[in-house]
Amino acid sequence: MSAPQAAPEQPWQRLNPRMIVVRPMHDGITLVPVLFFYLVFGEGDRLKIILSCAAFALLLAHGLAHWYLTTYRIDAEQVQLRTGLVSRKRLSVRTDRIRTVETTAKFGHRIFGLEAVRIGTGQQVKEHEDELKLDAITKAEAERLRLVLLDRGRKAREAPEPGTASAAEPTAEAAQPVPPRAEGTVLASIQWAWLRYAPLTLTGLTASAVIIGVFLRALNELQVDPASVGAVDWAVDTVRRNSILVDVLLILAVLLVIVVVGGLIGYVVQFSNYRLTREPDKTIRVRRGLITTRSITVEEAKLRGISVREPALLRLGRGARTVVIATGMSKRDQTPLLIPPAPKKVAHEVTRDVLRAEQPPTAATLLRHPPAALRRRLVRALAFAAVIIGGLAIAAAAGGLPAWPWQLALVLVPICLWLGIDRYRSLGHALSGPYLVSRSGSAQRDTTALQRTGVIGWTVRQSFFQRRSGLVTLTATSAAGRGAYHVFDLDQGEATAFAEAATPGLLSPFLEPGASETEPAELGSPA
Repeated sequence: MSAPQAAPEQPWQRLNPRMIVVRPMHDGITLVPVLFFYLVFGEGDRLKIILSCAAFALLLAHGLAHWYLTTYRIDAEQVQLRTGLVSRKRLSVRTDRIRTVETTAKFGHRIFGLEAVRIGTGQQVKEHEDELKLDAITKAEAERLRLVLLDRGRKAREAPEPGTASAAEPTAEAAQPVPPRAEGTVLASIQWAWLRYAPLTLTGLTASAVIIGVFLRALNELQVDPASVGAVDWAVDTVRRNSILVDVLLILAVLLVIVVVGGLIGYVVQFSNYRLTREPDKTIRVRRGLITTRSITVEEAKLRGISVREPALLRLGRGARTVVIATGMSKRDQTPLLIPPAPKKVAHEVTRDVLRAEQPPTAATLLRHPPAALRRRLVRALAFAAVIIGGLAIAAAAGGLPAWPWQLALVLVPICLWLGIDRYRSLGHALSGPYLVSRSGSAQRDTTALQRTGVIGWTVRQSFFQRRSGLVTLTATSAAGRGAYHVFDLDQGEATAFAEAATPGLLSPFLEPGASETEPAELGSPA
């Protein structure tokens, strides 16, 4: 029997030549508005125009050099990339280390039918620092590479140890292209009724700040005083003529309009064409974006759970969003978004479908925390109000301030009281099948379902004040996501019993005899 032949060495390839134009478009996008204003509204400052054109020429030359000096090669065992002008770099990733494949298409990419492919290995490197990214290749080639790389990575991890009878077979097979796959099963897609949640996020403020910043920068480059602009001058004159109450109401109305409009625009730009699918190759794929499209693929075998997040405003509208918890994710992608702001019910349904569970673990009935946890939150909340009110009262008694500020600050007492109660009501924990579920937070309530088999250790922490109340914070350590998931302010005996029930035998060597005799059903009452 003849030995299997090794796969032929793959040749080095260059990126698509169209990136010579695309890269300068992306690098010099901030110069376009300035140059446009100079050409259309400028006062003949030729030097600035010449310098701007020279900058574009340099960017074009840089794009040409990057294309010429960047080559890549993909074989059965690794992906290699050579790049750099002054400092040459050669990056290499073994196929069995590939955890995610992300494709991104900015506006320039989409014009020329290109995409950028970024290969994730889970290494904690800074963005753009030694990351293996192919920018840019054709859309068809990017899709082919996504399938090939994930397929080869899975086969490399499942291959027998060297020296076995079939050790060489996967290598020869992996060298062949992966045939086209069937379309994946759609788990969720964009529903435009979800637009009602756009104003309940910070997207509107962010988008509005960016637009205002670009406008002010353009005025500054043109050396135009904002007060000389007709609309600005009219607004300032209107504010001066009105009473303070009317001005406050007008400003609030304008801010509301900006937040709503900006939120709608930001939501459409970020989440248009959103689609969550389960692919035939046992991966979960998320695609979204209007101007810049992004697609990230994660192996189902690497999933360790899901977190449902409810920021305060979104929670008021009964909305939520979900992020995935998976091993092998880099710091840049520790929490890839599974679903945009949407109804809370939909978020739980997505959790159920992605995790292949009969019922969504994030919607499980949670156990209450001890009354001492409520007292801790009320004391801290009221202490904050007391410090603010006391400071203002002392300043008023010393003659530095009038009396009305500390009197107005008394409204903090019921607000802080409500906040403390809400933070306690948000606390909860449970075991739901193969998942450990914990919930906490008020400004942002997080409900996390973490696979019990994904817990690699426990940390029991007790502060000075917790010790006086007989409480501890239990932390589940995992190789997935952010690495540590907390269950705050549990009774000490309850914490050890919960940890032992979640991961039998993991904590028992460190427990005193009889410390974990409490049955899981007796850990508390439903929250």
